[in-house]
Amino acid sequence: MKVVGVALDLAWEDVPANIAAINAVLPDILNRQPDLVVLPEMWSTGFTMNPAVIPTDHLMAAEEAMRRWSAKTNAAWYGSLVHKTDNGFKNRGHFMRPESAIAEVYDKRHLFTYGAEPDQYLPGSQQVIVQWRGWRILLQICYDLRFPVFSRNRHAEGAWDLALYVANWPAVRSDAWATLLKARAIENCGWVCGVNRQGTDGNNLDYDGHCGIYGPVGESTVRGNEDAFVERTLDIHALQRYRAKFPALHDADDFTADWTGRS
Repeated sequence: MKVVGVALDLAWEDVPANIAAINAVLPDILNRQPDLVVLPEMWSTGFTMNPAVIPTDHLMAAEEAMRRWSAKTNAAWYGSLVHKTDNGFKNRGHFMRPESAIAEVYDKRHLFTYGAEPDQYLPGSQQVIVQWRGWRILLQICYDLRFPVFSRNRHAEGAWDLALYVANWPAVRSDAWATLLKARAIENCGWVCGVNRQGTDGNNLDYDGHCGIYGPVGESTVRGNEDAFVERTLDIHALQRYRAKFPALHDADDFTADWTGRS
């Protein structure tokens, strides 16, 4: 499976501009012939703590754009969006398949208290794993990366094969981002793809666009400074052989995780 991550310089709270930016690079994405395209966290707005200022029709347009891109590329697309519910807003990951008009969704579990995210968004309560072209894929968002229990493979064969972390992770903490991505891959005997944004946001926070795809023995492919993309072709059979040869997941501790008790 060919995975392509897209590091964007996001226009602040400007959904049409961010849709246009992806439309502009869509020919390049098509040329790469991906099976899976990964966008940053809140790719259509930036990491805004003012979700109410985004027009509802713009929020809907972002979801529709993901449907259109998925169908055009014959690939699944994953990224998070501001999502409005009857009870409030959520930072919601959308996993869009080319053959479906409805995304599979994951609501960000760990909200970023340091950035006041819990004041504006409702937390999710469930881990979400989707199936795509022979891979079991764990959907994650940014700050989830700091909490390894939430992503832990808890049985010998592994509950997931590939974890996706979409982020607005500031450059000042870039070393932590890269280190934790590699750690999640090694400890879970799986692949991890992390996609971050570039540029400066509306709060004057800088982002270096570090994107990387990390494997179970620590191998990595990272985005070059002059490129908007990171890509790698992954082999599920090679991963299965590695897990059979080096059965670390068999030796892991048994435990039960409860993510529903904390609001």
